[in-house]
Amino acid sequence: MLSPGTQIELALRTVQGLELWCSATVDKVSESVVLVRLNTQIAMDYGNISSSEDYPVTVNVIDGEVLVTQEGRIAGKLRDEVYGIRLVGEATRHEYTSIEDRIKVHYKPLSEQEYYATRPEMRSYRTPQPNMPKYLDANDDIPQSLMKFIGDINYKLDRILNLLESHSSEKLVIKDFFHTSRVGGGFLIGEKGEVGSAYLLQIKIPIYPYHEFYAIGKGVPFSGGATGILFTYISEDDREELIKYVFERQREILKSKRKQ
Repeated sequence: MLSPGTQIELALRTVQGLELWCSATVDKVSESVVLVRLNTQIAMDYGNISSSEDYPVTVNVIDGEVLVTQEGRIAGKLRDEVYGIRLVGEATRHEYTSIEDRIKVHYKPLSEQEYYATRPEMRSYRTPQPNMPKYLDANDDIPQSLMKFIGDINYKLDRILNLLESHSSEKLVIKDFFHTSRVGGGFLIGEKGEVGSAYLLQIKIPIYPYHEFYAIGKGVPFSGGATGILFTYISEDDREELIKYVFERQREILKSKRKQ
């Protein structure tokens, strides 16, 4: 997987918990240590390392259509922007089943600088979700179908208010009908995309309770010659909501086919 010239994403962390993401290129690979050259300067200096256990790192590499993640430790600094990384444990391959479906997604292309500045913020960022009034949420006497109807109205009112409040702010570029190709893992887009480009994605699941979230990803070549966006970060809770939606849609499609 890792070989000289491989482009990787690297998360550098200190004992204080500061996390910085940057791009790097693999210079050399041995059995236990990978030498990498940072492609951008960072506000950290590992020149005087006392113990490699104090400096954990995360290595991400896109292998075809799969995101591969592995943990490591800084093993030493050789010269400016060149570090040795001791990989630990087994690599995790984020592979996903391919199911075709359609969902409207908003996305915004990011520069490399914007992408790596946004990357550490994604872990703590959560989109406020519309809340059902407590007197309704706790009422067992209200039928579920009526609750869903009330939830639909609540969601649409929130959308209208958000549009009125944000009419003067910068908006994400709206791209309709991304084609879900990797369940929970990414999208095959319906237009020509750029391999290697970075994207911020805003995803609103269009069924009650209308879960909304952000993710980031990169353009990759998918099978069949198409270009897709592979998630490089999506929270596990958001991934589960997206997977539940896709499989719920598949059940609806199967039901409709049986009735025909």
